[in-house]
Amino acid sequence: MVGTTHMWAVLSNRLAFVPQSSSGSAHRSLGKVSVTATSMAEQTMKQDLVANAVAAAAFNLWAEEYPTAARSGKFMGQHATRKHVVDRVNLLQDALSLDWAQVLGMVRADSRVLFVQSAKHAQQAFAAVKAEVGSHGAAIDIIMNQPTLLLADKTTIHGKGDFLQAMAGFSSVARPIYRAIKKSEIFPEPLEWDFGLP
Repeated sequence: MVGTTHMWAVLSNRLAFVPQSSSGSAHRSLGKVSVTATSMAEQTMKQDLVANAVAAAAFNLWAEEYPTAARSGKFMGQHATRKHVVDRVNLLQDALSLDWAQVLGMVRADSRVLFVQSAKHAQQAFAAVKAEVGSHGAAIDIIMNQPTLLLADKTTIHGKGDFLQAMAGFSSVARPIYRAIKKSEIFPEPLEWDFGLP
């Protein structure tokens, strides 16, 4: 029978059970683990802060465009509270593996993208765009310029690759004009017309 002796080591106000025979190297490696864990915790905290900031900005962009819907808590037949928008921002980021700047860019382009039906729906629509234009990068560019394509059914995207590329280019040029008209005194209420999107 082999007997071992152990000792308790204090590490960041916590006790760690360390075999005595390797106490010197264990202290060093525990210290490294602690630093790594702290760095990872700080990194996670920074990512959470960025995610929360993007979600808050997304809600504010949408609420500015559709104040009536923001007050009512319903939009396009879906719940539209701040919490729901936060969940949708995370859904877009996760489903399409986008960075936070891309998510916010899509919401700036057209905040209705926040009301995609599901992660699966967004992935299928994106896959259909990607299949039509032939590359992941081109599909991202198109989705960034015309994010409401993620609301479309994948079958309506099939066979429209050239049209998608032209529409995305036109959207990036026409968007500032649309926003200027929308914010002008011509219309007493912000435009909340239904353009036939799901």
